[in-house]
Amino acid sequence: MTTMSESSATTRVDDVMTTRLHTCKRGEALERAAKIMWDHGCAEVPVVDDDGFLVTMVSDRSALLCAYTQGKPLAQIAVTSAAPRTFRVARAGESLDAALELMRKHHERCLPVVDAAGRLIGILSITDVLRATSLQGEPRLSANSIEALPGHAPVT
Repeated sequence: MTTMSESSATTRVDDVMTTRLHTCKRGEALERAAKIMWDHGCAEVPVVDDDGFLVTMVSDRSALLCAYTQGKPLAQIAVTSAAPRTFRVARAGESLDAALELMRKHHERCLPVVDAAGRLIGILSITDVLRATSLQGEPRLSANSIEALPGHAPVT
């Protein structure tokens, strides 16, 4: 039986990423991102320009904090004002191991996936990783794998 490390080293990000994307455009209001999160059950929404290049990511947390600190309705806040200036990405063709290490190291729940030109082509989420590894015969979850997930305290 292969281990998680062996199977994910041969698996590429674009083999397991989600390609059905729900995005906001750079000029839209934060209300649009919140609606996408609500309608599609996602915690982060990519913001793209008119040509499909990734501009930034907006998380549920950043949207909430932005709305709270500005004291305005979501319809009056630019989506980009709730987004970080810097963010991490995975590249198409990159190993799943490399992306997982990036997610673990920086406590990311998901990573946008871009092609060589920087155009958004997918999202890699913890759910995608768990789905892919369970299909490869990996154990679904263990105490160690839960500890490795972003935002989870050690299991005792």
